[in-house]
Amino acid sequence: MRIEQYCIAVAATAALCGMGLGIFMATNHDFTLMPAHAHLNLLGWVSMALYGLYYRGAALLRIRLAWIQAGIATVGFVTMTGALAALLLTLDPRFEPLIGVGASLSLLAMALFLFQVVIESRPTRIRDTSPLPAEGTFPVVEHG
Repeated sequence: MRIEQYCIAVAATAALCGMGLGIFMATNHDFTLMPAHAHLNLLGWVSMALYGLYYRGAALLRIRLAWIQAGIATVGFVTMTGALAALLLTLDPRFEPLIGVGASLSLLAMALFLFQVVIESRPTRIRDTSPLPAEGTFPVVEHG
């Protein structure tokens, strides 16, 4: 599986879960989990989809970094949204540190993504050792 496929698959899974949660809340007229629903959609669906679309179009030189970034992003949003849902349902403050861990991982993933974007956008220096045509001459192009 390629990195962009992974990101889009995770994004689609998050979207499906987010839609299911939204339908569940609507049918039960209980919107207690709305903050978890919002984070699931934004961090899971939107961010992961954008990562995947970027990785699809970028000529990545640091593919391992992309996989690390996507993995951290996945663990971050799953941890954060799961712990947030658990906190909202139980009001147990023991879930608060897990929310912080998930949020920190999500922030780290975005910082790694920014690093990847900035590094990959820098022009690479390719050393051309082919001889240049003499001044005033044009290369011959043959048509077959």
